[in-house]
Amino acid sequence: MNYKIFFLSCVLLCGCTTLMAPKKVVLLPEERIYTLPAGQEISVLLDGKPLKMTFPEDMKIVSSTTLVRQESRLNDALFKKIKSDSDKKKLLGILGSLSGALMFGLALALKSKIRLPKKVTISGD
Repeated sequence: MNYKIFFLSCVLLCGCTTLMAPKKVVLLPEERIYTLPAGQEISVLLDGKPLKMTFPEDMKIVSSTTLVRQESRLNDALFKKIKSDSDKKKLLGILGSLSGALMFGLALALKSKIRLPKKVTISGD
């Protein structure tokens, strides 16, 4: 009995992927890619007008919702990259200004501790 509890706890702690992976991948109808054979006549709606088209080669058709979803994913990834780049630039600017202020304070402290002897000029009459 103890080995069953031990095995179950090991599986839960390790996160065995074979137990969590789905057995079958299901494509939703809007995610499917359909192939139109060459030479088949299709009816499409272009600017509200019906139009018959025939393609000389096999064509792939996919739902517009899939294309919109893919485009939004690409845009989101691009915006995240731009945001992280701008955050890095802000951080570098802040670090640069802090190091400049630190160097200025260090220079003032060293200047007050190290005094150069003044030149003494003797003027003769």
